[in-house]
This record gives sequence, structure tokens and C-alpha cells, in this order.
Amino acid sequence: SSSSSDDDTTSTNTNDNTNTIPLTNNDEPSSDSNKSSSSSTSHSQSQLQTQKIEEEIKLPVLLNLALAAYKLGTYTKSHKFCDFALDMESGRQSVKAHFRRGSVRMMMGDYEDAERDLDRALTLSDGRIERSEAGKEEEDGDDG
Repeated sequence: SSSSSDDDTTSTNTNDNTNTIPLTNNDEPSSDSNKSSSSSTSHSQSQLQTQKIEEEIKLPVLLNLALAAYKLGTYTKSHKFCDFALDMESGRQSVKAHFRRGSVRMMMGDYEDAERDLDRALTLSDGRIERSEAGKEEEDGDDG
């Protein structure tokens, strides 16, 4: 039975592109032979689109990991996830990232840094932090 599974693996891997999923909306095949300069421009645009998508996905994932670690009481882990999020360009402007790190720092007893993070969250929100951000998160969590 092990030889038949080897045969199955060989037959399904004949085309390397069958298991890849493109991250762009490019449905047309590229024509490298016709336009080499536009192809390299298209390739760099595709890379930029991929990087942008990765950035958009990474921040909410890191913030969710931070919240999960916080709720589990693993504050050092939660703090690290917040730091990773705040190292990102979009994270530096994120009310949630600053709020979560401030909350974690409070639980860790680092009140001065917690106050700075929470003040930054308040500044970024233009004073619009309401119970929906501060209280709801503690009750039921969220997805980003």
C-alpha cells in the first residue's frame, strides 16, 4: 500500500503550479516574450501588491495573538506580539495596538509605559475611545 501512495504523490506533483494560489487578481497569463520592460514593471507591481496584502493581514493576526495571550495570562508573549505589531508602519498608527500593549503593561506592573501607550491610543483615536473599544474587548474579544 505504501508503493501506491508513492505513485499517487508522483502523479499529483507533475505540475508544480497546481498547488500554488496567486495573491493577485492577475487572471491573464504574462507575455514575457512581447514586453520585457513592462513584464518587470508588472512583476514589481505584483510584489508590491503582495507585500500590501501581507501587511493588511499581519496586523490583525498579531493583534489577535496578543489578545489571546493576554487572556491566557501569558503577558510577556502578549507584549511581544504587540511589539511586533507596533514595529509595522500600520501598527504605529493603530489604536488597538497601543491599547493592547498598554493593557498588558498594566498587568505586568509597568505603569509608566502603560500610561504612555494608553495616552498614545487616546491621541490616535482623537478622544473617540468608547466602551466598544475598551470594555467590549475584555468581555468577548474581537477579530482585529
